Amino acid sequence: SNGEDPPFWLVGHSLGEYLAARYVLRHPHRSPSKLILASPVGFPPPPDDIISPSELPTTFRLLDTLWSANVTPQQLVRLMGANRGRNAVSRALRGRIPHLDSHDADLLADYLFHITVAPPSGEFAMNSLLEPIISKGKSGNGGGGVFAREPLEDMGIV
Repeated sequence: SNGEDPPFWLVGHSLGEYLAARYVLRHPHRSPSKLILASPVGFPPPPDDIISPSELPTTFRLLDTLWSANVTPQQLVRLMGANRGRNAVSRALRGRIPHLDSHDADLLADYLFHITVAPPSGEFAMNSLLEPIISKGKSGNGGGGVFAREPLEDMGIV
């Protein structure tokens, strides 16, 4: 062996994408030969026109309080039980990806439900790395979403 690490591909999905990109930034000498970022989170910085938590509607203030207390979306789905939890995941999926046909949506919703109710692993890192933000809608990211506390765009990854 020449003492070099063998080439490897690094694939990250969602929060895993953020962690994969941070790995590459932290370990440039061990960078993968290919970096695949699927359904990424954490690229853009938050919008400039953030609505403060005190201005949010009651439901969003409750969600913000739960997030701040490190209550994860996965915990909420587990608390709903099998039927209500499965339905909640299915509704959220259909809201985010409305173009899926019914069969594919059902398969993906079932997969997402099962990984959501699985025993927790890295989900608690989510709240320390990401933050939910609602904006007034004046910037390009208007409306809101979940943004990285340290956006990748600010670190030179675009």
